[in-house]
Amino acid sequence: MLLHNSVTEDPTIWAGLNHPELSLEDVDIAVFGIPYDGGVSFRSGTCEAPQELRKITHTISPTTEDFRDISPLKVKDLGDCVGKDRDEMFAEAEELAFQAVKAGKFFTMIGGDHSVTIPVHRGINRAVDEDFGIIHIDAHFDLCHEMHGDTLSHGSTERRATELSHVGDSDHLYFLGIRSIESDELDFYRSNKINVLSAAEIDHQGVPAVLEQVVGHMKRFSKVYITLDIDCLDPAYAAGTGTPQFGGLTARQLLDILKGLFDGLNIIGMDVGETKTFTFEGPGIDDEGNEIVETIECTVTVKEIQKKVAPVIDDAWVAKFMPMYKDVAAMRDDIRRGLNRQLSGEYENYKRNMAAGELAKRF
Repeated sequence: MLLHNSVTEDPTIWAGLNHPELSLEDVDIAVFGIPYDGGVSFRSGTCEAPQELRKITHTISPTTEDFRDISPLKVKDLGDCVGKDRDEMFAEAEELAFQAVKAGKFFTMIGGDHSVTIPVHRGINRAVDEDFGIIHIDAHFDLCHEMHGDTLSHGSTERRATELSHVGDSDHLYFLGIRSIESDELDFYRSNKINVLSAAEIDHQGVPAVLEQVVGHMKRFSKVYITLDIDCLDPAYAAGTGTPQFGGLTARQLLDILKGLFDGLNIIGMDVGETKTFTFEGPGIDDEGNEIVETIECTVTVKEIQKKVAPVIDDAWVAKFMPMYKDVAAMRDDIRRGLNRQLSGEYENYKRNMAAGELAKRF
């Protein structure tokens, strides 16, 4: 079943290019979400990404970074694939991908964890009558046969792709940005031809050399699909993800790689997955994750804060931490630093040891 709501039907999303009134046949680009994160092995929360990403796209102008106007493009948001269970949700996603490819429409899928790419691959496989290529941009290979007994996990995406009739083997895939391998993947990696340029190799060789290799290998396919896990980026650029991995691509490298792939290959669709949104509670952050100062008024003194904290935090805690702050401004700065650490995945330890973390929880 496809879920539509006021956001998916809003013509101002997708840079004002969304046309909910048009059919798939009448648009240039189709978009749909798969709000599922039941295949993760670490952090959950990526199921919220399709809706949250849509909400911010109305702020974007229909132009590109090289100053081109794209306002003539027509986009249709097809909604989100939902169902009573994973099988039903994945069946809907497979059908949407099938329909888009059959109609000759470029499509973008928004995950969800990376397991949601599995039904999209299946839909493409059904729709085409020839082999197709897959470019997998990620920190991880996702070549595990299974994770925790689940053969449809977010770590098994491309292992399932190699089983498709129009993929068949790993030589149909090209991996970019990889900087991790699971023990379960090592045998497969050693026994099969794996086309890969790690994040380190991309950095050392440079994007032009990388594109020459990837396009040169993949141009034998008339249809190529790109699947992009946001953790391909270094956590400095995209901390909001389920399994962050240090040493990743920069935002500039990723944009240049994508541009080169679209210029050099016939890309029939792509997805972006593993984006984890954050909703913070406490001083310094509002419900949308934006920094605010009004939560703690400038007139509040440390003594007033002590009065609020004392009933819920014992005297030993107050005696230990309150002397750290000379004034409220210093306390606010420390809270901001604490919240920034949360974005880098270190906040759980930080909040147990620093006053800013405790204050962020208590107020």
